[in-house]
Amino acid sequence: MELGGFDAVDFYPNYVNRRRLGALLGDDFLIKLADTPNLSGQSSDVWFVEMLNRYKNGLLRWLRTNRAVVSPIDKLLVASEPRVGLHFWAFRDFYGRGLHDERQQPEIHATYEFEQKVKLRLLLDRMHVAPGSPSARLSGHQSNLFVFGSIQDVTKAEIVARPVFIGDVHVRGESIVFSGPPESWMNHGEISPNAIDTFGRMRNERMPRAQDLDRLWATPEVRVKEAICEIIGEPDIPKDWGGERSDLFSSNVRVCGSEVSTAFLLKGPGGAKTRERMTFKHLGKNGDQIDRLFTEPADLLVLQYCGSVHTSIRNTLRAYAKSHTKRFAVLDGTSTARLLAAYGKCGFESRPVEQTSPQSA
Repeated sequence: MELGGFDAVDFYPNYVNRRRLGALLGDDFLIKLADTPNLSGQSSDVWFVEMLNRYKNGLLRWLRTNRAVVSPIDKLLVASEPRVGLHFWAFRDFYGRGLHDERQQPEIHATYEFEQKVKLRLLLDRMHVAPGSPSARLSGHQSNLFVFGSIQDVTKAEIVARPVFIGDVHVRGESIVFSGPPESWMNHGEISPNAIDTFGRMRNERMPRAQDLDRLWATPEVRVKEAICEIIGEPDIPKDWGGERSDLFSSNVRVCGSEVSTAFLLKGPGGAKTRERMTFKHLGKNGDQIDRLFTEPADLLVLQYCGSVHTSIRNTLRAYAKSHTKRFAVLDGTSTARLLAAYGKCGFESRPVEQTSPQSA
């Protein structure tokens, strides 16, 4: 199940701007809504909740049809493309304030960190809050909210938007109380290198020592590429060239028992005299190597580096994974050293974790 897979999820509405959503869904939706028989004998609250569910279902159909043209806000920020009037979606933790204080403008907000921090503020209108307990999800620190909205104002440090829909995500056909969001939504498309079956031996490998990391920093990138090709059983070792979108492409990688087309972006020390943490400067102009990597016809993208990777890089990978509905993994210095040791490559020696027998436990 992939991130962004709106076919696999359902929403529980907490906030619905029916005017804006109706304009988005179009006349056909509104005509069908008007032709729907009234829920006779029901209370106004029951009738209103039913209307919100019908708008919610309309939004889900629209998202499934238009997923290719509406982006998560993360991707818009990375690509420097947010502009007034543009629709977007987001799934993350938000902080709400002002809903129960008439003196304040109610809002929910979150901060995104890429090359610089940008605050997203969504201005709420109390009249669009769903009746009952949903209002509690719009106050204080709230985890895993889905938001669909349109941008109202853009500055270098802040984006102000109007939400069209805010809801909770759960697995389609299952109770929100018991299922919650699919795992692929919770991990933002990221998988651990340990989850790659083809790298299975590293699951039993000890964490690297300082001398192991020293060895990795002294290992040329081409040697790491050769080692990975041997591990995954790729007979042809591609040569580097200026227009490449990745350093290695293979259909031999297996995840959860299935073969998965995989593209690798390998970043060796590059002659660095200091052990720098990976930032955007290591990934081409404006970090465009990540953008090129996600244009590969692969379902799994792997970023490998000989040191630690800055949080902003991982956030960028998550943003692209959401937009492209692909999975990614990060092989940082620690993971790379464990992988090479587990398979005895590049002069690394395996140090398996000692297995404790039931008798001695």
